[in-house]
Amino acid sequence: MDPFPFLKQESKVPGPGGEHDGEADKAKKETAPLPPVPLKMLFYFADTLDVLLMCIGGLAAAGTGCIMPIFALIFSNTTDAINTGSDEERRHNATKYSLYFLALAGVSMALNFIQSSCLATAAERQVRKMRESFLKAVLRQEIGWFDVGSSGELTTRIKGDTLLVQQGIGEKLGLGIQFFATFVAGFVIGFSKGMHLVKFSLSGSRLGVLLARRRSPSIL
Repeated sequence: MDPFPFLKQESKVPGPGGEHDGEADKAKKETAPLPPVPLKMLFYFADTLDVLLMCIGGLAAAGTGCIMPIFALIFSNTTDAINTGSDEERRHNATKYSLYFLALAGVSMALNFIQSSCLATAAERQVRKMRESFLKAVLRQEIGWFDVGSSGELTTRIKGDTLLVQQGIGEKLGLGIQFFATFVAGFVIGFSKGMHLVKFSLSGSRLGVLLARRRSPSIL
């Protein structure tokens, strides 16, 4: 499948003295509708190293997403530990849980670094190959193809469109995995520690959604 199908469109620029004189401006404004690109085509230029980097970055993003639910669990245990027992036990528990928070911060920093570096590197490598392939496809076009667009359209399209792809397969992909992992880990910890409270919270959130839809149906 060609990653740049719009480069195959025939030029509509008329020749000098032809039947279509005076339609050049109209041809510039009219663009044929292009089919939507499948999601897998975003990774069309990914090689083995890119896939490996994305897998490592995805696992790190999932671990980063689990940090906040684990932090909430440790914090709840801390409040219980420092409010019960003797003074010596409270001091010991405070020291122990302080070390837990320190270790959690170190793990979070390492996972964030791995997530950002791996996904950013993989996205940059794929976008570089995408730009090279785009430029080669442009140079293979007939001379009339260059008369359709404006002078700066090609450079703008190469830079702007590939930048959006780079953000989508890099930073946004990591954030999506991270938020999904937070959602799953939060529910797992919630159901394991307080099933009845989670059920009550779900019923309340469901009621809130119904009220919001009743007040403004266009919200959802």
